[in-house]
Amino acid sequence: MNTGMQDAYNLGWKLALVVTGRAGESLLDSYQAERWPVVKAVVDATSTTTKVATGTSLVARRARRHALCLLGRLNPVQQRLSNAFGEHLVHYRGSDLVFERWHESPARAWSDVARTGPEAGELVRDAYLENREGPVALRHLLRPPDHHLLLFAADTTDSATLTAWQTSAREAMTGHGEVHVVTRGHLPHDPADGIFADLRSEAHNRYGVRRPSLYLIHPDKYVGFRGDSVDLEPVNDYFRAWPPGTTVFELDFADVLAFKAAVLDGRGATPACHRVEVATDLRQDWPRALTESGFSPRRPAAWLAEGILYALPPEAADLLLDRITAVSAPGSVLALDHAEDSKLLRTARADISAELVGLWRGGPAENLDTWLSNLGWQPSVTDIAEAAAACERPIPPAFDPARARQRARLAGDGTPPMTSLTNGVPAIEIAARTGAVPMTTFPGNHGQEVEREAGGGQRGDLSVVVGG
Repeated sequence: MNTGMQDAYNLGWKLALVVTGRAGESLLDSYQAERWPVVKAVVDATSTTTKVATGTSLVARRARRHALCLLGRLNPVQQRLSNAFGEHLVHYRGSDLVFERWHESPARAWSDVARTGPEAGELVRDAYLENREGPVALRHLLRPPDHHLLLFAADTTDSATLTAWQTSAREAMTGHGEVHVVTRGHLPHDPADGIFADLRSEAHNRYGVRRPSLYLIHPDKYVGFRGDSVDLEPVNDYFRAWPPGTTVFELDFADVLAFKAAVLDGRGATPACHRVEVATDLRQDWPRALTESGFSPRRPAAWLAEGILYALPPEAADLLLDRITAVSAPGSVLALDHAEDSKLLRTARADISAELVGLWRGGPAENLDTWLSNLGWQPSVTDIAEAAAACERPIPPAFDPARARQRARLAGDGTPPMTSLTNGVPAIEIAARTGAVPMTTFPGNHGQEVEREAGGGQRGDLSVVVGG
């Protein structure tokens, strides 16, 4: 019965997110990955227990009776049986839906050094807190079937700081669930709703907290993320994370990949999905290197080619797009940037860097929209000014229509507004389209998004290919 209830809860909260449009259908794939190992373990244990319990020989009956009498009196055995029947030790530590950025901190005067806290993928723990109305159990706060963010403030009691943290956390959790701030000190004189006191350090110790930290809880009360700082960026990343089963293939020169790896390792960064480095030269036979690294041309893929086309001469740019098309299944997405050259752009490049002037080689020889349409892609262009406004970001000066007109008047050369010289950037989108798997398109400094014509698209894991 416990297994069935946990199956229902695990699938239920994911279905709720999908049907309300807050998650893609690929989220449902995690149900099999998380619950199948649990069900198999329960069935195997039940089968073994049944064989032992139903043995009919005289020796088996006597051995069973004496073993139960002896072992049943031992507290560790009783605890183990309780955990087994209640499935309290079930975890999803290997799930694609969980991750953590956690380092054991030095013990504080109030720390219980034996407590390490639940890891990402483990079941939450209960504790008693206090608010302005009196004691409250943590399990009651986590009862609503949404995500919950626990912000442990440790020794921080300053009202302004707690309120600022709470406001930022609520912004990160907008549309996803509730925020609960827990401080070890006494509550401020007039605490805001959602701020709780942990005067006995019970909750901090049960969660292994020794400094301000975060715990993001799934609706089924398992830890989705934990971090040992009040850095909300991982929480934002969590809700825009890659769908389960995503593999990112990154194509670049070997020395560039090595430099990136050193920087990422130095920052302690870990991939949020399966990442494969492919050391290659995009002017060579990179499709072979890509497929040898595990890429399947039969599955839809999302391609990102930012800052590449205009750094290639026309024939090399045409060959690159030809090769991408040849290994793109129906339902694939291509995000790239391209700009027609102009006197204004040449001036802008020179202002930025002399090296940038030499990098410009022109890109495709013919109209990119027409070329892509002829190959079965459906081009969709977004102007850079529109994309910047939609993302509430400033327009790069070289692409700002107002500045372009001002420069043109000053120069007296009649250069038209920049919006007529560039094809803009794509918006960030995760959407399910007819005949295609859910996909992600990517932002660039300026570019266009193109989607290959759907029809016969194969649902399954998503491959993302990033070229540099």
